[in-house]
Amino acid sequence: MRNIFKISAYSLLILSSLSSCEDPQAVPDVNEIGGYVYLEDQIISSFDEGVDLNLNLFTKSGITFNSIDIESGDINSTAVISGDMATFNTDFLGDLEIDDSYELNIISAFSNGKTAGDFFPLDVISPISVSEDPIDANLSTLPNTTLEYETFTLKATINSINLAIKKNKNGTYVDSGLASLDVTGGEINVEDTNYASLNLAIEDTLYYKFTAMSGSLSEEAENYIAIVPED
Repeated sequence: MRNIFKISAYSLLILSSLSSCEDPQAVPDVNEIGGYVYLEDQIISSFDEGVDLNLNLFTKSGITFNSIDIESGDINSTAVISGDMATFNTDFLGDLEIDDSYELNIISAFSNGKTAGDFFPLDVISPISVSEDPIDANLSTLPNTTLEYETFTLKATINSINLAIKKNKNGTYVDSGLASLDVTGGEINVEDTNYASLNLAIEDTLYYKFTAMSGSLSEEAENYIAIVPED
């Protein structure tokens, strides 16, 4: 499942990666060696454990791939070749952590007896994000203040999104009173939550936290709204 919502910093990163795959300058002349492999999927989420990543294959006429191996440090995997595409599974990388960055050495053996290798980055990002900028609101505008969140996975399924809120940094998060939210991202007005039960006052802070779940995996994204005096 690929979910990309709103053009945010990491959305642009994803689009940049995808567009580079279509750039003919990214694929060298295959006549010298006989073929080339390009890692199509260079950005994944921490939920994308055990999913297949795609490799685009290019060959000179009459040349085929005998094998494709993927190495990252002292761990490795072997791709499954099918026509002009191949796949390998992220299982060999182990647990995926946000901000992990792998340098994959993709080594190809061709039917003409030649081999080739090239390095590609693979970056792990969060499957859920909110704006990193804090929000200011007064008590009259707070109900209509919007809480936005975005989700991204390459192929993993997000099963649910939940929202919790709390009063001030040292408070305890409680359920927002909302049912499970749209797993494809979206926005919520504060008035749709049970924020009134927190008895917020000027100079308090309303913290909110979105939690995404995928099977037994979970990730959180948090921000806050500062309650300021009326203008």
